[in-house]
Amino acid sequence: YINPDGQTLGGKLTDNQMAVLTDAGIATSTLGTNVITAENTACRIAITDGKDFYTPADVTADAASYTRSAFRDGYHETLCLPFAPATLPADYRFSAYTRKENSTAYFSNVPPLLNAGQAYMMKYTGTTSDEKADVTFENNSGNVTVLASPVSSEFIGSYLTVSTPAATNYILGVYGNAEEFRPASETYHLKAFRAYLNIP
Repeated sequence: YINPDGQTLGGKLTDNQMAVLTDAGIATSTLGTNVITAENTACRIAITDGKDFYTPADVTADAASYTRSAFRDGYHETLCLPFAPATLPADYRFSAYTRKENSTAYFSNVPPLLNAGQAYMMKYTGTTSDEKADVTFENNSGNVTVLASPVSSEFIGSYLTVSTPAATNYILGVYGNAEEFRPASETYHLKAFRAYLNIP
């Protein structure tokens, strides 16, 4: 049982919890946020940064959103979203992985749209500061595909926290003034909606 506002018998949905209804033929306009029908449709999927995200199947939503408190220090962050935003936030540049040669990973700038489930690098291009600011990605087009799993690549995105990484996972970090991918560890691991390089 669930009310349209997302209130269930177990409490309100929080931290990327999804409710999947077993009844068919329910209009998405009557549903609350993060409530999915038996036909894998939804009114709105709102994703909380840093919290694990899981759906049993791809979902078609009327709208989807994700907000991150992002650095404005001029260094890159990694990003992987389960939906394609309709527009990109101002003052950020995005790049996609192209290849790795020896100890260097290469990325190229992307057009003004991102693909769902693909991993990217994002960098603030405005006046740098040590402050963070919320950056919101949205798509309110009425026919938004929310992918259950990221797209496969050597640069791997994850909707989940990877707290026990494999030895071949390399996480982006800033060391001194240099950005490097270094081996992940249990203390230096991947948060949800980020990406890592897999280097065998």
